[in-house]
Parts: sequence; structure tokens; C-alpha cells
Amino acid sequence: MTFTFCGLAFLLVGFVAALLAPGASAYTVLKHSDASPAASRRKVLTTGASLLVGGSCVTILPKAAFSAETVAPSEDNANRQYAVLPATDNGIIEQKNSNNELVYVGCGCFWHLQHSVAIYERDVLGRKGGALTCQTGYAGGTGGSDSEGRVCYHNPEKIADYSKLGHGEVVCVDLPSSEEERIVDFMTMYFSQFDSETKERRDPMDRGPAYRSIIGLSGGSRHPFYSSVLNIATKAGFKLRAGKGSDPDTLGKQLVYVYDTVDFPFYQAEIYHQFHNDFQSMPYGSMYNNLANRALDDGRLHLVGCPDRV
Repeated sequence: MTFTFCGLAFLLVGFVAALLAPGASAYTVLKHSDASPAASRRKVLTTGASLLVGGSCVTILPKAAFSAETVAPSEDNANRQYAVLPATDNGIIEQKNSNNELVYVGCGCFWHLQHSVAIYERDVLGRKGGALTCQTGYAGGTGGSDSEGRVCYHNPEKIADYSKLGHGEVVCVDLPSSEEERIVDFMTMYFSQFDSETKERRDPMDRGPAYRSIIGLSGGSRHPFYSSVLNIATKAGFKLRAGKGSDPDTLGKQLVYVYDTVDFPFYQAEIYHQFHNDFQSMPYGSMYNNLANRALDDGRLHLVGCPDRV
């Protein structure tokens, strides 16, 4: 049996979630130094808030539909394979490695893209839940951050709005800096995120510079493996262009802006936006969603001082 929630049902779920978490606002400005709230409160509020922010209707499948017994890995369910991963992996946490480099990419909303990057990390790099490095965030703007170092999603308080600072939505990952093969297969995965016929991002209703197509590399077009990235882009039907910062939308242009990650650094997004369902497909499952709580608790993610739902 499946359940579909539409319209006012979203509001009801969000309201109930808020009532179940007394003492915490569903939309609170958190400081960098604030202690992490209880995981149970994060789970309740994030569940309610995700229904509020989604689309007009979301179909909720019963928990059993995402168990290891009922969902077997295959091409048909590749977009939700994280649902079948075990909940623990001996607490392995990969530390920042000097042999790795941060790379970021963007093409529309960062929710579905993070899921694809997480699967890439697991299947290609062999990283399990506690070793994943992928994060949603913002990059590519000339506005940098506000005076407190914040870059935030749209919020009622109008604090450091990422789009007004010129940033786009991106997902970052740590890749081995000396292995060209890893850059090649990662970029191949990235260009597979576009529609193969229209060359557009998955949801063309995401419009505006905040959703432009982005690649961030150390050195930008001077990256040692840039020629390989250019070759992959050309074969996929795309042009690459050096980003100047706060660049316009790429919709309908088959164009990707390339940024130097030193000049245009990555800013982590709010906890609410990490390991989130994208609402364009079936929910990814609680095991995937709970990776955000886990990364916050073990220090791979941090509170960024923006309005957040945690």
C-alpha cells in the first residue's frame, strides 16, 4: 500500500512535526557554536519540513518497501540503491586526505545530484556511509559570503541568500588528485545527469542562475586533467566556458561554466539540504536520509549559521 499526500496535507504534517518538538522552531537561525540538537528532533522536523518544501504531491511508500528483502540492486532501482545499505559500517570515517582534491558540480537542484554522487562514491571509490565526502552547497558567486562567513538558502530573514550572492547549487566530493581515471569517470557520471536528447538538466522548471551548470576544479581550466574533462563534455554535446562568477543561467545553451575552486570556493549548505529526497522520483529511503544526521554527529557536516531545520 502506498500513501499520497497533497496540498494542505503538507501543512498538516509540518504543523504536527513542530508540535512534537517543543522548544525548537522548525525554522531557526543556528550559530556555528550551537550544540547539535538531539537526533530525534532533527528527524521529526526534517521529515515534516521535507514534505512542506517538496512538490504539490508526494507518494510515501511504507518502510518495508525499502528493506533489503524487497529492493534488490539493479539498473531499474539504481536511483534508490542506498535504501538497501546496512545502517552501520563499523563506524569508518574517512579523514581529509592531502592526496585528495575537492571538486564540485552543479546542474539544477542539488538534491538529486547528491544522491548520484553518493552512489558514485560507494560504487567507484568504495566509500561506505561513514566515509562519504559528498555535500550539497553553493559556489560560483562573486558575492562570497556575508560578514559572518555565511551563504544560505532563501530564507525569511534574508540572511546571505546564495542566489543574491551569485552562487549556484552544487555538490562537492573529494577525489584522488593524482588519478586521472577518477576525474574521467566522475565527469562521465556528471554529464549523464543531463537529458541525453535535450541536453537539459533533469528539471528544466528550475530556472535562473542559481541552477546553472557548473564544474569546480582546482585551477579551473588549468587543472592538469582539464583536457580530459573537455573531451568528455564535447562528446556529451556540451561546451565549457571559464566562469567569471555570478554567471547567467545555462538553460538551453548546452554550456557548463568551469570555476577555479580557489577563486570560487565551496560553501556547505544547511543540514536540511543534505541527503534529501528530490521528489522527482521515489523517496531514497530513511537509511539514505539519515546520512545527514550521521555526518553532522561525526563532524563531516557542521552547522553553518543559516536558518535551518534540524
